[in-house]
Amino acid sequence: MNFKKYRFLLSALFIITGSAGVASVAEASDISVFDTSSTTETSSLDEEEEDEDEKEELASAVLTEKTNAKAIGSGGSYVSVGESGTFDIDREDSKYIESDDLKVLTRVTWFSSDTSVLTVDSSTGAYRGVNPGRASIYLTGYADYKYTSAKGTVRYESEELFKYSINVSVLPNLSSLTLDKTEENVFINAKGVAAYDEGAGCAEFTISGTDYIFDSSQDAGALNITADTKYFSYKIDQNVLKLYCSKAGDVKVTVGIGPVTKEVTLHVTKIKQKGNTSVLLVNKKSTTLKLVSVKESGGAASRVDPSEITWKASNGRVSVSDTGKVTAKKVGATCIRGTYQGYTYFWVVNVCTDKKAKVISLGRQIAKGTYSQPRRMSEGYYDCSSLVWRSYKPYGYSFGSNYTAPVAASEGLYLYNKGKMVAGGIGKANTQKLKLRPGDLLFEGGASNGRWNGIYHVEMFAGYTVTSVDSDGKPVYANTWVNRPDGYYGYGTANDMVGRP
Repeated sequence: MNFKKYRFLLSALFIITGSAGVASVAEASDISVFDTSSTTETSSLDEEEEDEDEKEELASAVLTEKTNAKAIGSGGSYVSVGESGTFDIDREDSKYIESDDLKVLTRVTWFSSDTSVLTVDSSTGAYRGVNPGRASIYLTGYADYKYTSAKGTVRYESEELFKYSINVSVLPNLSSLTLDKTEENVFINAKGVAAYDEGAGCAEFTISGTDYIFDSSQDAGALNITADTKYFSYKIDQNVLKLYCSKAGDVKVTVGIGPVTKEVTLHVTKIKQKGNTSVLLVNKKSTTLKLVSVKESGGAASRVDPSEITWKASNGRVSVSDTGKVTAKKVGATCIRGTYQGYTYFWVVNVCTDKKAKVISLGRQIAKGTYSQPRRMSEGYYDCSSLVWRSYKPYGYSFGSNYTAPVAASEGLYLYNKGKMVAGGIGKANTQKLKLRPGDLLFEGGASNGRWNGIYHVEMFAGYTVTSVDSDGKPVYANTWVNRPDGYYGYGTANDMVGRP
């Protein structure tokens, strides 16, 4: 049995019979609930259905749509100063109200939080806009219904169904409202790692011609701003309308502010980084970094004029020209920043010797084969240590063995004995300071295998890349590998070591 309905039945019986009568009814109710064969239960269910029918009949007779009433939805509404009318619930936008409650709703009470701004009649919902501002309207819904007691007495009950508040904006005369322009260019980051300045990717329109200060969160019911694409959002702060769109092309926006409607156009251009954010560059050689733009959805990309981009290198290992041409000057890694239209894009240029570039290239070719320890030295097969040895051997580095690849632990021990270990391994400090060089070797250790430092695996470092931007707008770096995905080993562990052949 529905608890609410049962509660009202008990309440009525309590009035008629007193507490002893309630106890006896409760006992009878216990029998009807738990003994499914009881005729008392059948009777109770019949009474419950009749009770529900009476509620719905009463609701259908009383709850009718108010002709010409201003429906208030979940987002609120607006009225003008001096405007009078009647509020009603928007039944298509009543997220605060359960559908079952609407079936039995017979009465709503209204209350204004600020009668100097907006007055409302508590029983009818009749309102009047008094002064510009905002008021919260508090609504409470009730189900008023009747029931017949055991002695045949007709009684009436009210059940509270819901209670919530919504914002109503009272607007002044907006006949002089204007926007400072009808179109704007918008540049957005479509592909690449970038930090952005406040306002980047946003078209701003200033609202004037009124002293009322609009706020999109408080005046939601007074705003109806839509675009001809779903990839769109907006906000208003201190009468600055900010429009955002993630689709390239010309986007038509209809700006509805109270009773006023304006049309504006956004010319949206997507900006992309050309190529990878990780660049491997041989010392003394050059490469050119590029940004490209897409001006319509699905359209072709064209190069951004490099003279409009501000270029900067994080250190002197490379130089970068006004056209984005990067020239390697010293082995190591450098972060390059290219700033355009409020966005700063990041690349890492990893400078190495010609020999190390060839080692990495050969290692990537070998890694296309099949992993197999038994056939590690055969063409088309490899394991971790044979990949390293076979990549380095043609370029004069054999890790002390000219005929076959040592195991990973032996390769690590060889570099250790030569004083070729890099302090700090691949740890976070080394990564964020770009300390490793292409061709360095990561040795994973700590296993109980009887080998030096418990080393059981070796991997070849291929340079740094940029993965994201932190809350301070600084690039976050990760390691790249010849035979693993970018960032695969994170910052390593205390048992790992890095050697530099």
